[in-house]
Amino acid sequence: STNQISLYYDLSNTKLIFSYTGNSTTNVEAFYTISESDFIALGWTHIVVTWNEASGERSKLWVNGVQRGVTSTDFTAFVGIPNRFHIGTASHTVTQLWKGYISEFALFTAVQLGEAEIISIYNQKNPSALTNAFGNYASYSQLTAYWQMDDGSGTTAKDSERLYAADGTLVNMAGDASSWKTDTPDD
Repeated sequence: STNQISLYYDLSNTKLIFSYTGNSTTNVEAFYTISESDFIALGWTHIVVTWNEASGERSKLWVNGVQRGVTSTDFTAFVGIPNRFHIGTASHTVTQLWKGYISEFALFTAVQLGEAEIISIYNQKNPSALTNAFGNYASYSQLTAYWQMDDGSGTTAKDSERLYAADGTLVNMAGDASSWKTDTPDD
């Protein structure tokens, strides 16, 4: 089966979209409509998507600590595990490429981050902080995969949690040091 997750900005419809395709057939989206200029004006943007598979509830899309979107229908459960993540592009096209940099991507299991945790993470503005508790954030033990995007060269983003050794392949990058950014939201 194919279980795909995508997070991308759709230029033609001016939407930040989280998309889930389960078992090659079900496609469910949560989106937030925002103009390209307003999205760019945000600068570093903190994006969180939550979903509780056990309850089958709707997915929620958070932007800078505020819930901005929700799926129109409940999710169906994955058959197996997600085997493809597309961050910065839709799974069905390579024409919706992210315009900007991605500082990090984290995946948690067996927990749904609550509003207080999401706001704490947003306010922390320190990407390396997810491996320890702080403020109202206590779900660090549920961190399954963590791509900090700090490798500095090449076209691989190392999974620093190494639970599944799920390194990511970066596309549309030269792979040299000039392709990598070292600044973070707190710089």
